Amino acid sequence: MFHRVNDDRGFSMIESLICIITVMLVVFGSVFLVKRMYSCSDEIMKKSMELLEKKNAALSVS
Repeated sequence: MFHRVNDDRGFSMIESLICIITVMLVVFGSVFLVKRMYSCSDEIMKKSMELLEKKNAALSVS
């Protein structure tokens, strides 16, 4: 409830800087995680497609 006249501007600047840094970190982290998840899902898709092809080949042989 109390206001500090001298430190108010500097404190708000530092606070806004911290907020900006945290927001940027969160954004970069989420983008990085999404990219990693997509690459992992791509690998899983490729492996599952290979398994399906092997299964189909085995079924057609037998």
